[in-house]
Parts: sequence; structure tokens; C-alpha cells
Amino acid sequence: MQTMTLGEAQEKLIQAESEIQKDTPQFRISEIDCMDDQVISLLQRGDTAHIPYISAPGIRDLLRRTKVSQHTVRDILALYRLGALESGLADVYLDKSRFGSCIHWGNPWACLELLNLWPSIQSVLENTYGVPLYREQLEKLIENTTGCSSEEAAEWVKSLVGNISKEERKVIERSILKSAKKNETPEKIIRELLVLFKRQGGTLKQLQRESFIQSYAEIAYRFCYLSIHYSDSIGGEINASQ
Repeated sequence: MQTMTLGEAQEKLIQAESEIQKDTPQFRISEIDCMDDQVISLLQRGDTAHIPYISAPGIRDLLRRTKVSQHTVRDILALYRLGALESGLADVYLDKSRFGSCIHWGNPWACLELLNLWPSIQSVLENTYGVPLYREQLEKLIENTTGCSSEEAAEWVKSLVGNISKEERKVIERSILKSAKKNETPEKIIRELLVLFKRQGGTLKQLQRESFIQSYAEIAYRFCYLSIHYSDSIGGEINASQ
């Protein structure tokens, strides 16, 4: 990501809006269609070297390798961190988004295929192609499978991806298994979920809040739109963002 803060990016968007309104008074950045055909094409080509937050070569490569949709930039930003790339999670997401591929047996994320067969898990991950990308998803997975409160789920997730002792993990897992049984979640499903947390805790720990990532994604989308449709009148403002 670029070093420009959200506040700085928002300020540049306000300046751009003011400039455009000199000729088009009714223009509102908050109302633009960020997913028009030209924006989609720009993203699919990875031609975003001039766009805040998605200018890095690695992000541009991920854009070229995925199927662009309404949530693509948000998801790519979520994936673009060391753990997600090294663990293979990014490759799983890309294969599923573009080809609908199944995760091959032996892949460290293969258990997601089984987990997504259970409705209460599938409903949580369906908008990210069956792959967990956000902290809220982890918490919802625990909440849906155990029937616990959202607050308790958040605490359990915090512990499961944290640096806890073997004894502490066993205590938490027993509580989760007990709650899942009462909630009529198959034991095989909840055990696979716990294995996922144990084996991939380092990667899952890095997942951030969706609302946080979405803030950056919305700004990136808007700069994409402006760079296409208003490059002549505000090119300087956009280029200054680099």
C-alpha cells in the first residue's frame, strides 16, 4: 500500500470533486458508479500504478490473476500481506474466484472444502469464494457453529489465533466442542474448524476488520473512476497521490 493516509486521500477526493463541480455542479463522488465497464477493465489489466493503495506491483499482479467483481479490491487488499501470500491462501482465493477450482488434497487449506459443505459456514464465506479473509468471518464461524454470543466468539477467536499454551488451547477447544454439540453442529465439522485455527493461526491472526479494509478499497475505486473519466481536468490531483 502507499503511505498516503486515509485522511490525505479523502482530502484529495474532496479537492477533485470541487474542481469537477466547476463544470458539472451536480457531480458527487459518493454517487459515482465505481464498477462501470472501464473501471472493471482497468482493474483487470492491473493498470493501477497511479492509484492509491493498489499501485504496488504485487497488488497489480493479484488483480490480473483474479476475476474482478464488486468486492475485488477489498479482498485483494485483505490478501496482500506476507502471511496470506506465503501460506497459499491468496492462491486458493484466486483459483476459486476465477475458475471455481476445488482445493486439492494436500493443500494446507484443503479443509475449507469440507467446511463449506456445512450451511452455517458456507453462508459466512460465500462472498469471499469460501475463503476466510476478515476477522469478522472468523468470529461468525465460531458463533454460527457453537451458538455462542458474538462477544464470546470474538474472545474465543482472539485466543485461538493468539499465543496460548497447549493447556489453554485444550480448555478452549473443549468448551467449543461442547457448545457445538448443543448447537447440533457435526463433530467432524467443528474439529476441522479447530484444526484450521491451530494450523493456520499465524495467517488468520493477521486478518483485519472488513470495515477497515473497505475504507481503503472505496477510495481506490473512486480514484480509478476519476482517472478514467476526469483525467484531463484533475489529472494533477490524481498524479499527486503517488
